Amino acid sequence: MKSTLQITASVEKSIGQIRITDRISEYSETSSSSVVRKIVEDLIKQGVKKAEVYINSQGGSTFEETEIENALDQLEEVNLTVGALAASAATKLVAKYPTSAFSNSQFMIHKPMLGTYGNVTQIQADLKLLINTTADYKKAYASKMKKTEEEIEALWKDGDYWMTAQEALALGLIDRIIEEPEKVTAESLAMLEACGAPHIPHLIKEKPNKTTMDRKQLIASLGLATDATDAEIAEKIADNRQKAEQAEQTKAQAEALKKTNAEALVNQAILDKKITAEQKATYQILAEADFNATQAVISSLPTPQALSSQLNPQQQQKINAARASWTLDDYIEKDPKALAEMEVKDPQNFLRLNQEYYGY
Repeated sequence: MKSTLQITASVEKSIGQIRITDRISEYSETSSSSVVRKIVEDLIKQGVKKAEVYINSQGGSTFEETEIENALDQLEEVNLTVGALAASAATKLVAKYPTSAFSNSQFMIHKPMLGTYGNVTQIQADLKLLINTTADYKKAYASKMKKTEEEIEALWKDGDYWMTAQEALALGLIDRIIEEPEKVTAESLAMLEACGAPHIPHLIKEKPNKTTMDRKQLIASLGLATDATDAEIAEKIADNRQKAEQAEQTKAQAEALKKTNAEALVNQAILDKKITAEQKATYQILAEADFNATQAVISSLPTPQALSSQLNPQQQQKINAARASWTLDDYIEKDPKALAEMEVKDPQNFLRLNQEYYGY
């Protein structure tokens, strides 16, 4: 979806009025942060020390959001009002400042994301940046909601976590609800759809014939005939809800499979001694993000050659004969690496040694 970012400002009764709508972008001279910085500098020159900031955004660049915070922090007081949507990076601003929202505002938090490309060194560097950014967002949400970082992790562990205004208020993300609903524009609907919002509202137009208009819009959005009955509408809504639940279940199963495959890939790499156990978490995250690329990286890593493979058959036979009477204690004391190799390559013999040692 193409961004139609708009940032405007005015002054009313010595209070700055700043409006930010659409995606928080990062394009040189027209970047979100550079525009906000210039606005704040102009307000300060006019002697303005407070600002009311309206934001209606699906998020965007985490770097730009941080710079917007830095610009706004030059003012003595900043209060935020959320329009139809505050998602992703936009919610970091919500976590920073006192925030009001309309009764039909929607919110979404999730772990920050990045796209990466390059060799192992570059990918690991990008991963470190992502880990740091995730920790920063987790800390911000925990502070605003007065929750532990573990509780924030539980909220977003399965992906996008959506909240109504009422849920955001109950969790402590926002501070006040404006009882009247926000007017939902076509632009807001496009942003909600692009974010995968679970509730896509109807356009709020003129108030006359509101009930009739809402019903017509509902029927049209459901793809029903104009003369659809209440029973048909209810049946269609229930069917859509069931499909949405099935889609969520399929998504959860796909995520679980992705995690299982990534873990199997990384465990095999450790077993093959291509990576160390200390590197497991790093490669696990990489594999879940891009399995094929991580598999290619691991495949390119050298496999240490076992000492036994360098021995000729006669030498290996002598070693095996010498170890024929070894107990589990002997292996632990004299050659623990050989014991670990036996567990993988000769599990029956490994089990026999353990049974003899433990007497079962």
